[in-house]
Amino acid sequence: MTYYLPVDTQFEVFRAVVPGLKSVLLLLEKGHPGAVVDREGTRAVCSTLGIRYSEAEATTLQEAVGVVQQNAGKGACSPFASTCKAGAERGGC
Repeated sequence: MTYYLPVDTQFEVFRAVVPGLKSVLLLLEKGHPGAVVDREGTRAVCSTLGIRYSEAEATTLQEAVGVVQQNAGKGACSPFASTCKAGAERGGC
């Protein structure tokens, strides 16, 4: 059993929840080994679907909040947190 969903399946859900999704901010935990896979997969799906891709890294909840605040209103539809310790600090990603 796995919790992993392929990135294209994730984006089917995202697009169902946010019709007209035009951009994504992927929030990654700095130095996390899974970040490479998340980055590559998300970037590839965004390219295929014509969705603008942005990313940021954080190591703490405060950094993650700062990234979201800095990017608010810049066209990133939602920050999709991935492999983040910062999210775990608040009870899960």
